[in-house]
Amino acid sequence: MNGLLAAGNAFLKRPNKLIRGLSASEEPPLLFLLKQPGKVLNSSYVSLFVELIRLNNATSIGDRRPRIVISVMDGQRNLVEMRQQVSVQPVAASNALLWGFTWHMQTPLENLPHGACVVVELATTSASAAPPTHDGATSPTLGASVLSPECWTYLQVDQRTANSAPITAEMYKYPVDLSSQHTLHRADAFLSGEMLISQAHT
Repeated sequence: MNGLLAAGNAFLKRPNKLIRGLSASEEPPLLFLLKQPGKVLNSSYVSLFVELIRLNNATSIGDRRPRIVISVMDGQRNLVEMRQQVSVQPVAASNALLWGFTWHMQTPLENLPHGACVVVELATTSASAAPPTHDGATSPTLGASVLSPECWTYLQVDQRTANSAPITAEMYKYPVDLSSQHTLHRADAFLSGEMLISQAHT
């Protein structure tokens, strides 16, 4: 398995505990997908092309306006940069959500703290103002909409091992407790795409 792959984080993760309930005012803001940043010489940049998420209930999720939220976090699960959301709707096949978008990390790879990871979360959108209950997971709000967590994965990013390569990452159910890999519950879902590492041209 590629050294970039691993698993996990919840939407409102704080260090060393699961979040059961936070008000919308405590939410870190969400940005829409950003363009690739201006590159600095002698620095490397991470991009993630997400081709699809394979899951058995893709058609049902496709009817609920799915979104992807991507975060960069350090080893203590603190945000390194602003979260970005993908609001473009996928094509829902019988067993996969077909996306075809590229996310760009804004922080150079060399500037990431030790243990940093890219957290990828799949959510669906409801019009209810009441927070949904998905095994105790909380979700951020966007106006009158509520994001309901479905499944998640993460990709470990390390300056020593990061390289451009296809990826297949298993996804997991909520809630998440990262204190032990043995507590993870498979969601019968997989993210497929490609990790891309680029540098500034002289």
